[in-house]
Amino acid sequence: MSLRPSQLLAVFAAVTVTLAAYWLGRQNGAATPAAEPAAPIVRTAVESLDSSPTPSATTDEDFATLFAEVRAACSRGYWNLNLNWQQRFSALNSAQLRTLTDFIVRAEPSDSRGQLRRALYEQWAQIDPRAALAHAGGIEFVRTRDDAYRSVFRGWSFANVTDLEQWVRSEPPGERRDEGIRAMATQVDDLSPELIFGYLAESGLLERGGLDTFSLFSAWMRGDPQKAIAEITSRLDGRSRASTLNNLARIWAGSDPQAALSWAQSQPAHERGMLSSTVLTRWARRDPQAAASAAWSLSTENAFLGGNVVPSVLNTWAEVDPDAALAWTRGQPPGSKQREAIGSVLQHLLDRQPDAAIAFLEANPDELAQLSESAARSLGNMAQSDPDKALALAMQLPTGRSQNAALQNLLNAIARTDPARALALVHDPAFANTRSEALGNIIGQLAQTDPEAAIAAVQQLPSAQDREKSLMQIVFQLSRQDHDLADVFASAISPGDAQRSAYFTLARAKLQADPVAAAQWVDQIADLSLRRQIGSEIAGNWMKENPAATLAWIAAQTDADTQNQFYAQAGSVWAQQDPAGFVQALLAEPNSPRTLGLVQGNPGALARVAPELALQAINQMPDGEARSALIGSTVVNLAQRNPAQAQQLIGTLPPGETRHNAINNFISNAAQVMSGDALATWLDSMPLENNAPTVYANLAGNWMHRDAEAAMQWADDLPAGPYRDSAVAGLATSAAIRGNVNEVTPLLLSIQNVTERDLALRNAYGFWRRNDPTAAREWIESLPLQAEEKARLLDPTSTGN
Repeated sequence: MSLRPSQLLAVFAAVTVTLAAYWLGRQNGAATPAAEPAAPIVRTAVESLDSSPTPSATTDEDFATLFAEVRAACSRGYWNLNLNWQQRFSALNSAQLRTLTDFIVRAEPSDSRGQLRRALYEQWAQIDPRAALAHAGGIEFVRTRDDAYRSVFRGWSFANVTDLEQWVRSEPPGERRDEGIRAMATQVDDLSPELIFGYLAESGLLERGGLDTFSLFSAWMRGDPQKAIAEITSRLDGRSRASTLNNLARIWAGSDPQAALSWAQSQPAHERGMLSSTVLTRWARRDPQAAASAAWSLSTENAFLGGNVVPSVLNTWAEVDPDAALAWTRGQPPGSKQREAIGSVLQHLLDRQPDAAIAFLEANPDELAQLSESAARSLGNMAQSDPDKALALAMQLPTGRSQNAALQNLLNAIARTDPARALALVHDPAFANTRSEALGNIIGQLAQTDPEAAIAAVQQLPSAQDREKSLMQIVFQLSRQDHDLADVFASAISPGDAQRSAYFTLARAKLQADPVAAAQWVDQIADLSLRRQIGSEIAGNWMKENPAATLAWIAAQTDADTQNQFYAQAGSVWAQQDPAGFVQALLAEPNSPRTLGLVQGNPGALARVAPELALQAINQMPDGEARSALIGSTVVNLAQRNPAQAQQLIGTLPPGETRHNAINNFISNAAQVMSGDALATWLDSMPLENNAPTVYANLAGNWMHRDAEAAMQWADDLPAGPYRDSAVAGLATSAAIRGNVNEVTPLLLSIQNVTERDLALRNAYGFWRRNDPTAAREWIESLPLQAEEKARLLDPTSTGN
C-alpha cells in the first residue's frame, strides 16, 4: 500500500513528536551515560519541568518539524544561525528549548553541534535563565560546560541584566560567577559603570586581563573624565593598571586630546611615555598636524616618543595628505631626528602609496642618499606599477647595503610578472652583489611558465651553491602545479638537507592533491632514511583524513622498521582523533606488530585525551611489549595531571621491568608537581625488593635539584646497601650537573660497594668536567684515595671511564 505525501508527512510528524516526548521523558529520570567520552553528556537529571510551562507560539506539529530539522543539521555537520532560525527559536517555550538542548548535548560531535548548543542556551536563558544554567551545569565535560555557561550568560545579560546582577550578588566566588560578571560588563547602558567596575575589581577579573572595557570606561567618563579616572585608578594595582590606564587615555583622547595629553604627562615617569603615545596616536586621526607638533615638542624629552610615536603620527598624517606630512617634516630643524622622520614617512609611502613617494623623490633627489636600508628595500613595491622608474631610482642610491636591498626586492618583484626580464637583469654588473640571493627566486618563478628555460638557466650557473638554491626554488614553485616535473628537479639536488627539504615540500603538495599517489610515490624513494622521514609525514597527515587507507598502506610496507615508524606516526594522530576507535584496534590485536608500533608512537597521547580509555586498554591487554609501552606513556601523562591515579596504576603491576620503568617514569615527571618527601614516602611504602636500585637514584637526582639538603638527608638515612648507594650516586650526578660536587663528597665516599663508588665518582667527575674542568680535577685530586685510583678516575681512556 502506498501513502500519499500528506499521509507520509503526518507519519513523519508523529514519529518525531514521539522522539521529542522521549527526550522530555528522560529529563525526569536519570540520564543515560554516553557511550563515548568525546560526546559531552548531562551527568544527572536537571530540574523537572514546571507544571505550568511558559506558553509557546509553536504548536506540537511545528515543534516536531523543527526538532527534525535540528537533528538533520546536527548530522549534516554544518549550521549557521540566521533570522529564520532565530525567529523559530524565539517562539519556543522553556520546555521545548530544554528538549532541543538536551538532544544537542547528547548528539555526536560535529561543528554544527557546538553552534546549535550555543544558540539554544542563549535563547533559553532569555526566557528561563536559571533553568538553562542548571541544565548547563549538568554537562560532564569541563570545556563544553564552560562554553554552555558563557552562552547562558550572554542570553541572560541581553534579556535581563538586572536579574543577572542579583544572581551574581548571591553566587559564591568561582569561575561560573566570573563568567556572569564578564557578561554583565557588556551591558553598560542598564547597569552603572561604577557597579560593574566594582564586580570586575573584586573578582580579580581586571588583574587576569582579556576584558574589553572600552565601552564601560567610555560610559563612565562621559561626564567628568578627571573624576572617573581618579575613581578607577584608586582601585587598580598590578598588571591591570597599565592596560586600564591605556584604555582611559585612548577614550579621553577621542574627546579632548589636549586635556588627555596634559594628564598623561602628569603621570609617573614609567607610565608617562606609553600614555602620551596612546593619546598622540589617537589625536593624529583627528588633527594630525596638531598631534605631530605636540609629539615633536615632547620627543626632545622622551626618546621613546621620538623613536616610535613621531613616526607613527607622521605616517597617520601621510595616509590622508602625504604632501603636507612631508612638507611639514622637511620644515623641522635639520638633524638626525628630522632625517629619521623623513625616512619613516618615505618608507610608509613606499609601502602604501608608491606613486606619492616617487613624485617626492623625483622632486627631491637629495633625499635618495638619506634613505634607510628598510626604506630602500620598500622601493621593490614600485616595480609593479613602474619598474623602469623604480630601477632608475634604485641606481641613484649610494652603493652599499641600502642599494643592494632595493635591487634585491626589485628583482623579486619583477620576477613575479616577468621572470625572463628579471633573469636578464640579474646578470648585469650592477646586480653583482644581489645576484646570488635573487637567482633562486627568479629561476623558480621562470619554472612555472617555461621549465625548459629554467633548466637551461640552472645549467649555466657557475656556482654549485647557486645551482642547489635555484633547484630548491624550482621545486617549491612547481610543487603547486606539476608534481612530476618538481620531482625531477628534486632528484637533481645533491643528497642532504637541501634535497630533504625539497622532498618534504613536494610530499605535502602531493598529499593535498592525491594521498594515494603520494603514498605510492614515497614507496619509490630509493634512500631508505629519506623514505622513512617523508613517509612518516605522509602517514601522520593522511591519517587525519582517511585512517583506513593509511593503515592499509602501512600494513603493505615490507620493511619492518619502516612500517613501525609509519605506525608510530599514525598512532599518535589516531589516539588523539578517535581514542575509542584506537583502543578498540589495540584490543583486537593486542600483541601484533601493528599494535606495538601504534602504541610506541603516541607517548601519552591516549592518556592525555582519554585517560579512562587508556586505563581500560591496559586492564584488558595481555602482558607484552605493547602493554608495557602503553603503561609507560600513560604513567608519564598521569604523573603531572593525576599523580594518585598514576600511583594506583603502578600499584597493580607485578615486580619486573614494566613496573620498574613505570616507577622511573612516574618519579621523573611527578617531581615537577610533588615534593620529594611525598615521593619518598610513596616509594618507601613499597617493599624494597620490588624496586630496582636505579629508582632511588632517579628520585635522589630529581629531589636534589629542588631541595638539596632534604634530598641528602633522605639518602643518608636509607639502610646501608645497594639502594642507599644508588641514591647517593644520583645525588652526585645531579650535583655535578649543577656545578659543585663538594657538598655530597662525604656521602659519595661512604658508598659501600667499591665498584659502585668508583662508577659514581667517575660519572660525577665527567659531568662536572664539562662545565668546569679545572674545578673537577681539583676535586678528584683532593679525595682521600690512592694516587693510582685518582689517576684512573682522571684518565678518560681508562676502562672505568
